[in-house]
Amino acid sequence: MVSALTRFSSIALLLAMATGSGLAASGKSKPQAVKFPDMTFAIVRSAAPGCEPVCPEWIAADGLITDSTPRAFKKVLKAMGKRQLPVLIRSPGGKVFAAIEMGRLIRARKLPVGVAQTSYTGCAPGQKTCKLPEIAKGRFQGAASSYNAYCHSACTLILASGTQRLAGLFATVGVHNFSAVVLKQVVFYRERYTVVNGRKKVLSRKVTGRKTTGSYTTSKLGKSFERRVAGYLSDMGMDAALLPLMRATPAADIHAMTATELLNTRILTSLTAGDTLADPKHCQGGAVPANCIDSTP
Repeated sequence: MVSALTRFSSIALLLAMATGSGLAASGKSKPQAVKFPDMTFAIVRSAAPGCEPVCPEWIAADGLITDSTPRAFKKVLKAMGKRQLPVLIRSPGGKVFAAIEMGRLIRARKLPVGVAQTSYTGCAPGQKTCKLPEIAKGRFQGAASSYNAYCHSACTLILASGTQRLAGLFATVGVHNFSAVVLKQVVFYRERYTVVNGRKKVLSRKVTGRKTTGSYTTSKLGKSFERRVAGYLSDMGMDAALLPLMRATPAADIHAMTATELLNTRILTSLTAGDTLADPKHCQGGAVPANCIDSTP
């Protein structure tokens, strides 16, 4: 019986949409090399003066979409309970399949999605030195704004899931081609084998180490990947023209969709500012939206 240490080369494929931060109102813009924080979530209640006791609440989603994003989103959905709160999102994009998973969670709960950013009054998510008072019931306070908000790359897959899908003239919805980072690795393993009648018979094999030797970016992701994305967009009710529009822009660029494209592809249900979903004015008067929550005990 003989033991041998062998190595072979393998390739690890990490599926993601390249992220970008081009904020032009239309056309193509070169994304800047900006490192974005991972996406955070918070349930926010409007801090507008005179709002109480009936104020709008929403889920603020801000940052890069990562593999852990759907898991974090499930936690905020659990905290939301039976309330029907809109998702106000600002994101440069990130992982495709994570965005799809989050999108399916949104559609299952029939939540609206708007492109908007949230500013906080008092405590903000991730602020370790600040603790929400018990009366807040886990809700932050703040305001929503569409100005300079953006939903790019894989974020558009999340936007597509909303029962209402809103973005105004001061926000951008940007698309580009899918891309993936391919890691070249050398994998080391220890193999136990025996030779019987001149033929090698492997008894066991155990990986003992890996070494990355390089990487490259590619837009050739295969038919199964395309089918999964196309199937998701179809399930969300998007027009078939959306996928070719994504493919037409190189992964290193961002195409900020025009008003006509936004409506024709059905990525938006209305060319309306996303922050209207958190406007306190809608909580006054007769029929009020489901996210207008009465804080009266």
